[in-house]
This record gives sequence, structure tokens and C-alpha cells, in this order.
Amino acid sequence: MTLLLRRMPFLFGVFLLFAVGAARAEPAPVLWGYGGQSCARVVQASDGLERGNEAEIVDYGRFQEWVAGFVSGINLASGRDVLNGMALSVAMQRIEAECREDPRRDLFSAATALVRASMQFDQLVR
Repeated sequence: MTLLLRRMPFLFGVFLLFAVGAARAEPAPVLWGYGGQSCARVVQASDGLERGNEAEIVDYGRFQEWVAGFVSGINLASGRDVLNGMALSVAMQRIEAECREDPRRDLFSAATALVRASMQFDQLVR
């Protein structure tokens, strides 16, 4: 029973992630902020960052801050570090790779995929 109580925040976080995935069958939820931006836009900002384009640098920073807030919220809900110590810069690189693979996705979907993959890996090594 004590183990179950200690795992409740983690189980809630996992439930939250999978509930979001299950909700995909229904109309897509409204996403506020930069999470609703397309992956194509994330890639464009990343490429602009590399070129030193000031406007794209600002937008890339907004994407990065959105990801930081998103992951922080899941960390708080689950009571653990869902990216297992991964630096924000590495998380952004992985998200950018997901976005380059399918630019039609949105940032929310790419970030959620990263969290899910990290949590599944963590479960395998435990």
C-alpha cells in the first residue's frame, strides 16, 4: 500500500500522457501558446538560429521555454524527472529531429513523444 501511495504522482503523470494520446480520436484539444505551432515552424526557427536570424532566435527561445514549461509541468504532476536528467538543449535537439522527420506535427506532439520515449526507457532500465 505504501509503495502504491508513493507511486501515485508517477501513475498520475503516466495517465495524463496516455489520456492525451487517447483523446486524439476525438476533436483535437485547443493548444495555447507555442505548443500548437507546427514542427515546420520549429525547424524554421532552428535553422534561423543557426544562421543568426534575430527574429528566429527569439522564436526559438519561445519554443525552448514552452518545452521547459511543458516538461516541468509533467515533472510536477508525476513527482519525478521524466527526462531522466536530460539537458534542455538535448531535449530540443531530439524534438527538432522529430520535427524534421514529420513537419506536419505540432510541438506538443513532438514533446509528448520525447517524454513518452524517455519514460519507457526509464521503465526498461529499472
